[in-house]
Amino acid sequence: MWFDIPPQLIALAAALSYAASGIAAKRGLRYSTPITVTLVSVTIHAITLSAAVLLTGGIPAVSWWVLFLFAVTGTLQPIIRLFTYAGIHYIGASRGTTLRGAHPLFGTALAIIFLGEQATLPVIAGTVLIVGASRGIGVETVRLALKVGHSVRALARSATSIRLHDPRLEKLDGDALDQHTIERALAGTDAVIQTLGVSPTPERIVTGTRLFSEAT
Repeated sequence: MWFDIPPQLIALAAALSYAASGIAAKRGLRYSTPITVTLVSVTIHAITLSAAVLLTGGIPAVSWWVLFLFAVTGTLQPIIRLFTYAGIHYIGASRGTTLRGAHPLFGTALAIIFLGEQATLPVIAGTVLIVGASRGIGVETVRLALKVGHSVRALARSATSIRLHDPRLEKLDGDALDQHTIERALAGTDAVIQTLGVSPTPERIVTGTRLFSEAT
């Protein structure tokens, strides 16, 4: 079912749901405390996720180390929720959720300190989608983008044949003139470079550009 919903709508629904939860929490906190709303929300969360796990075939096998990391994450979640609701309670939904929105900054700092990740300008800029990336200017654009530090998603009819290997390179086979392919390729990217090649005649150039524009 989820695969029929555009990822942009899923992301938008998540943002709207988070905004609505902040408003609902602020209303409820007029008559209760941050600890109570945290307890209720965590309980509902656990029940809902348990039902989802049962309906989707259970929990896949994981190692004890991975299970430990997930347990740590789960332990932190109630604390995070408590702090979130406390912020909403004491300074309001607008300021509380805005300050909580600064978490990517702290997440980036912790990733640099503990995971050894690099915060170069290309990394901060995000993932670049390169269309028509399997040969010629396209593959050279991929090579240059990787060289300067970008994460790259390469879209082409034969992207898997690109003779470049890098952990930051994602190869995606598909038709750049197909709308569903483009929507799938755009998900999670921050910039697009279009390197589709067409025959060097004015008519073909205009036609090719229009076709790609219709796909997007």
